[in-house]
Amino acid sequence: MSNEQNVGWADPGFIGLMALAAAVASLWPILMGIVPPTAVPMVIAWMAVTAVALIICGIINIRVGNLAVGAPCIVFGCVINGGTAATFLIELWGKSAGIEIIGAPINGWVFLVIGFLSVAMGWPLGKVSWLMWAWMMDLALVFWLAGLAFLGFLGPVFVPVAGWLLLVFNIVCLYIAFAGHINTAGGGKMPLGSPIFKS
Repeated sequence: MSNEQNVGWADPGFIGLMALAAAVASLWPILMGIVPPTAVPMVIAWMAVTAVALIICGIINIRVGNLAVGAPCIVFGCVINGGTAATFLIELWGKSAGIEIIGAPINGWVFLVIGFLSVAMGWPLGKVSWLMWAWMMDLALVFWLAGLAFLGFLGPVFVPVAGWLLLVFNIVCLYIAFAGHINTAGGGKMPLGSPIFKS
C-alpha cells in the first residue's frame, strides 16, 4: 500500500509579476504615443490574457498565506488589467456602433484612486524590499500623472511622461520577477534591497 501524502498549494512566487510585465509592455507604448491607436485591440488581448494569470496567482498566493503578493495580483488582474481591457473594448464598440464615448474623465478619476491603491499595496512590500516599495510608488505616479492629465488638471504632455514612468515600472517588474524566480527556484542571489519599513 503506497504512502499517502498531503498535497498542498505551491507558492507561485513571482509568476504573477512575469504576467504583469508582459501586460505592461503592451500599455506604455500607447501612453508614449510610439504606436498608433490601431494597436489598441492588441492591448485588450494582452491585458485580458494576463489578467487571468494574475487572478489565478493571486488566489493561490492568498491561499498559501502570501497576502503581500496575493493582494496586488488580484488588484492588478481584476481592476487594472481587466479594467483597462474593458474600457478599451467599450470605446472600440462605441466607435463601431457610431456612439461617442468619452472615457478620459471617468478614467482620470479612477486612475487617481488606483494611484492611492498603489501606495497602499506598496506599504507591505516596503517591509520586504525598498526596491519593491519604490516600484509601487513609481506606479502611483503613473496613475496620478495620467489621471490628472485625463481630467485636464495637467497638460497632455504628462500622458507620455506617465508612459515613460510606466516603462521604468516595466523594467523593474522584469528584474523583480527574474530575481524572485532565480532566488527561489534557481539558487541564485539577485539582490532586491533591504526593507525600508520595520515589521
